[in-house]
Amino acid sequence: MSAIVVPRVQAKLVLHPLSSGRTKPCVMLCSDEAGDQVELVVKWRAGLELKETGLVCELMSALLADDLDLPVPKPFLVEIESGFHRSVTRPELAKLAERSVGLNFGSQRLPVGVGTWPKDKAVPVMLRPLAAEIFAFDVLTQTPTGAR
Repeated sequence: MSAIVVPRVQAKLVLHPLSSGRTKPCVMLCSDEAGDQVELVVKWRAGLELKETGLVCELMSALLADDLDLPVPKPFLVEIESGFHRSVTRPELAKLAERSVGLNFGSQRLPVGVGTWPKDKAVPVMLRPLAAEIFAFDVLTQTPTGAR
């Protein structure tokens, strides 16, 4: 068995908040040790009811889903440095950034058009088995304490 390596990146810039999500996730520009940039969806530590425990739950769920061969975005550990909040223009997000110094959970940003399935659109027959697996996984890993 090989070790699991979760990439660690530095938050550089908040591009924009997502339009949904109780944790106020944001699309952020981050960079790795080599200086390569990546756009991630980041969940603020301060936005989770369980703070660090919530981050661990997010990461473990992502790793478990990947191990079960479910299609999930690649997880990342996102370091937010002290003072980062001063570059955030929206006051409510700046406050979250200030309270989220340290490690936060991020996932690879999916291409435009890939994401939440519309409620009014039927799932094609060919995708129903996979959709059922994803739904079952989500139900089994859901916690009422704000981790997911």
